[in-house]
Amino acid sequence: MQKQNVSAAAECLHLTQPAISNSLQQLRALFQDELLIRGPKKMVPTQKALLLAPQVEQALRQLENIIFYTDEFEYQTSRRTFYLGMTDYAEYVLLPKLYEQLNLLAPGVCLKISSYNEFSSEYFEAEKLELGIGLERKFPKQLQTQRLFSDHPVCVAHASHPIFKQPWTLEAYLQAAHLATCVYSEELSRVDQALKKLNLSRNIKLTLQNFLPAFETLATSDLIGTFSKNVVMQFEHQYSLKYTAPPFEIPGFHIGQVWHRQQNNDSGLTWLRALVKRVCDTSF
Repeated sequence: MQKQNVSAAAECLHLTQPAISNSLQQLRALFQDELLIRGPKKMVPTQKALLLAPQVEQALRQLENIIFYTDEFEYQTSRRTFYLGMTDYAEYVLLPKLYEQLNLLAPGVCLKISSYNEFSSEYFEAEKLELGIGLERKFPKQLQTQRLFSDHPVCVAHASHPIFKQPWTLEAYLQAAHLATCVYSEELSRVDQALKKLNLSRNIKLTLQNFLPAFETLATSDLIGTFSKNVVMQFEHQYSLKYTAPPFEIPGFHIGQVWHRQQNNDSGLTWLRALVKRVCDTSF
């Protein structure tokens, strides 16, 4: 109808002329009308074709809108609540920075945070979680992940501790009294795994399950802790702590965000994931 020419229509649709001619024959049979009649210079539409054309065009526009539909998340006015799972580490290190930006950009949006040490597809499929943030691991194929940032362990103690006044050697580290946290499981921590490879172990005098009492204890004792640098930086000024690199190699780790593939195209979650990544890129 637009080109009123079979060859021109074929070129526009990147098809052959016989293919367009065949389609036209099928349409004539379907509508029981010639639709387009060959004239001296162009195809002339029949009365039925003129009546059908605007309705067909409208239907095609509606179909096009369905296929290319994008549901843009109006974060400035949204009052949506997002359900996030975070490890203790992510809550301490990332959550305050994330909430600051969220409150600035989307004041009506709320976060409901639950503590998780691991993420499985069942949590997302049961609609308990929409986004998880924690230690980067191997996840089942139903889940997708994006690396956010990396961290590494440091040794921390109160600012006047003797370790900051003498050479910090592996021997001094092993002789010191240590405080450890067992946040995720009863397995050996990253620190103790590294020492085990050297056939060594540290003198752990106190084991806790939470970061906060750990730093309060370090501030008032001669114990030494070995914690992730980003966590230490959250508390060093509050508790007058100081940190230094460990005298042996301890592997670092990566923090990532994870979500279910079925939520890939949720515009709200797409926006939130982008915000999380932007906050991490800026902060870490």
